[in-house]
Amino acid sequence: MRRLTFARRRPPRAPDDLAQHSCIQFRRAGDDTVFVWPFERNRQSRRLSVDGRVMVDDPDLAVRAAVDGLGIAYTIEALAEPFPALGAAGPGAGGLVADR
Repeated sequence: MRRLTFARRRPPRAPDDLAQHSCIQFRRAGDDTVFVWPFERNRQSRRLSVDGRVMVDDPDLAVRAAVDGLGIAYTIEALAEPFPALGAAGPGAGGLVADR
């Protein structure tokens, strides 16, 4: 999990907090479905559909959009690591790259 500094809103601490943020949506190229964000805490799983003004079909574009301040993106650590301005998002929030 990674994040940039949140200038306008409090960082999400739990999945439900994402409703207060613009999220980068990811459309799968093969079947055109929109990725539903998975979360797990205390051995309980849930999936969350997020809202946002940006939709991409490439994981690198999702990270780039988040780094550019367009929203929060769900990603793997390896894609977020190259950006030194990113930091840990917090337990239970999911794999996030956060907006500014």
